[in-house]
Amino acid sequence: VASNYDDLRIRTLFDRILKLLSSTQPPETPSGSSLVQYVVQINNKNLQQIINYDNQQSYDQIYLLINHITKRLDNEVEQAKINLFQAAKNGPMYGCLSGINALLTIIHDNKYENEQEINRWKIIFDHLINLYLEIASLTSLIVSSSSPEGMMRMELTKIGIKDNNENSNGQITSQMLLVCCWRTSKEISLLFSRLGQIRIKYILNENQY
Repeated sequence: VASNYDDLRIRTLFDRILKLLSSTQPPETPSGSSLVQYVVQINNKNLQQIINYDNQQSYDQIYLLINHITKRLDNEVEQAKINLFQAAKNGPMYGCLSGINALLTIIHDNKYENEQEINRWKIIFDHLINLYLEIASLTSLIVSSSSPEGMMRMELTKIGIKDNNENSNGQITSQMLLVCCWRTSKEISLLFSRLGQIRIKYILNENQY
């Protein structure tokens, strides 16, 4: 009974973490990132089952959490491809990126020596690198603007960003986009820096990058 109770608490906590990492309130991002590190430290043996991951094989907990958050990030990126403004309101990407970065900072270079584990990391890192480049391209429209905070609705339309919310005004739109894109760009820089610190054996096609 105690074990089931603990699992329920972890599941509830993890659901809360995901909400924090997808929040549009920037102060909630570090809370989610700190809590996801805490989940790893708990070292719950049933984490794989709690987050509904493949139970046929055994996985490292850091890998499990990064993979799970990456899937959520994938969904937010797909939304950003369709409508960057809607992504800024509903899934701003920088929170998930921060959560992944928080987990990467506690990876020890010498922890993974098993070839199967290394191959798993190679695959997910290759996916993350390509995803980061894609996100950078999506947000560059705002980050590279000479006056992103002053963009009005007609300017957003010119660069292909649609605002379907008739109740919002240009100022709010610009602020939300600015926060989303600049914070996302910052997290990508931190993540590339962290990946650069991780030994090359975890990179699938090192010559490609």
